[in-house]
Amino acid sequence: MRFDELDLEDEILDGLEDMNFHEMTPVQEQTIPVILEGRDIIGCAQTGTGKTAAYTLPLLNKLLLEGNPDNVVKSLIIVPTRELAQQIDQQFQGFSYYLPVSTTVVYGGGDGKGWDVQKRGMLMGSDVVIATPGRMIAHLQNSGVDLSHVEYLILDEADRMLDMGFSDDIMKIVSYMPRERQTILFSATLPPKIRELAKTILRNPVEVSIAISKPNEAIDQSAYICYESQKLGIIRELKGRILLVPFGVAAGTLCGSALAWLILSRWVEGGLAETLAVGAGFGYYSLATVIMTQMGDPALGSVALLSNMIHEVLALTLPPLMVRTAGRLAPVMAGGAAAMDTCLPVIARYSGERCAILAVFSGMCLTLLVPLIVPALMALR
Repeated sequence: MRFDELDLEDEILDGLEDMNFHEMTPVQEQTIPVILEGRDIIGCAQTGTGKTAAYTLPLLNKLLLEGNPDNVVKSLIIVPTRELAQQIDQQFQGFSYYLPVSTTVVYGGGDGKGWDVQKRGMLMGSDVVIATPGRMIAHLQNSGVDLSHVEYLILDEADRMLDMGFSDDIMKIVSYMPRERQTILFSATLPPKIRELAKTILRNPVEVSIAISKPNEAIDQSAYICYESQKLGIIRELKGRILLVPFGVAAGTLCGSALAWLILSRWVEGGLAETLAVGAGFGYYSLATVIMTQMGDPALGSVALLSNMIHEVLALTLPPLMVRTAGRLAPVMAGGAAAMDTCLPVIARYSGERCAILAVFSGMCLTLLVPLIVPALMALR
């Protein structure tokens, strides 16, 4: 199901279009219509399934339609950590680009200036407050923050908050709010303590459960057990592995070109060096063609132009098949030098944002290699 099939305002759909969000995830498809209806909801979904957008989008839609003429805090999102609070705020900034909606992020740490910024934002009537429980309690007790006009309460990663001992804090925060409100609770699991909390603060909720038995396969997870003194060495090692992608692409491309020469040499004129030079364009057809032409072989330059253009067309059209058969890195490697520009939107769509960042790095490295390797191979003819 697509986002434009929902009853969302044009300003929100424009923001989704700019962020290249078109198709809903299962949790979004099942929860957004319910939230738009004004029902309380318990959503059980893994991290990485799109649950943040599942409550962010309908909340923004309601805030846009209702406005905030009294300049009061209208919605509160409670999360277990400041990192999650910052992440949610970033999503709000993206989705609400065309909306007059204000957010305030409330978490501990930092200096007194952060406290003052948080206090001022809430007292001025922020549309959305994203807060950790302990910091929110501190503001309620010391800043005169008013939650009596809150219409929407969202608890994200509720199971983690209870595991961290925030149950009493949550109930205290809820006591500052009106009983007539819409409450949304998301959790990765639904143990008895979560159901008890839901009975206390939700009214006749709709329950949605999405694949709670195993981790999300779309997320790569790794753990390194080490001493404090070993951390820096591990980070250096991980950075070194990133270089394997562009240099692996370069080595694989040249090996493939050599194999092609072995197969076709009986029927096609040209030596191994010329064939390797064509392959060393790595999809950067304009630069490889210019180099070969300037080095006195316009015919070979034309071959390089055609070869690398076909390379780019395949890299643009085959990523869905590549991801299914060879994994999410396949479109990055197939894109070659074009992975950082022409092929980047396709890579981001089918391989994800993490691979898109890697694609930019790999494409830049290969682009720098083209003017070094192609002339060197041409000189060997």
